[in-house]
Amino acid sequence: MEKIALAVEKRDQGGKCPNRRLRATGKIPAIMYGGKEQLMLAVDRQEFERKFKRISENVLIDLAIKGGDSREVLIKDYQKDKVRGTLIHLDFYEVLKGHKLRAKVPLKLEGTPVGVRIDKGLLETHLYQMEIECEPKDLPEHIVVDITGIAVNHSLHVRDLQLPAGVVSHESPDTVVALVLSTSRVEGAAEVGGGPVDASAVPAASAQKVEARAQEKKK
Repeated sequence: MEKIALAVEKRDQGGKCPNRRLRATGKIPAIMYGGKEQLMLAVDRQEFERKFKRISENVLIDLAIKGGDSREVLIKDYQKDKVRGTLIHLDFYEVLKGHKLRAKVPLKLEGTPVGVRIDKGLLETHLYQMEIECEPKDLPEHIVVDITGIAVNHSLHVRDLQLPAGVVSHESPDTVVALVLSTSRVEGAAEVGGGPVDASAVPAASAQKVEARAQEKKK
């Protein structure tokens, strides 16, 4: 399990104008929630971008708060500028010792389905990440999915996955992870203008996240 140290500072003011001034100094406004208290924080942009080439919810962060203690957190959400693509806000979720956590973990598909290798079918991936629950020590970087056994016109579901020890899925067992279509079916769908629909869904924001952001706007 990957773990990264990150230094942060507390901040007293929230809202659009204070956050804009903070960004002008090279800091990213952030909030932390999920534990006993909610904190407004400032993160050094250069340090964050150096340590996090990509943002993932399944990386534990040792958050060192200046003038305070350290907290274990996950990145629960983030916002980017729509034009520049730069980070403008971060949400940290505190991981409490002795408590299980929920996180979204990417799926890593391995192998070539028999329906592709032998029957020349077309592989379709429907689920790219899944929500899981586990102890912090059991948090995987990804979940390996063996797709070699998928025959043509057959699918692999969440209920078919072999999860690591201590990891429980919070996805519907009937959710399709991947399937193999025959080329004749694909060509037929194209002729009538049809096509596959993404089966993944985006979960609603937690009550703690909503409350933390509301408090930030008031200050």
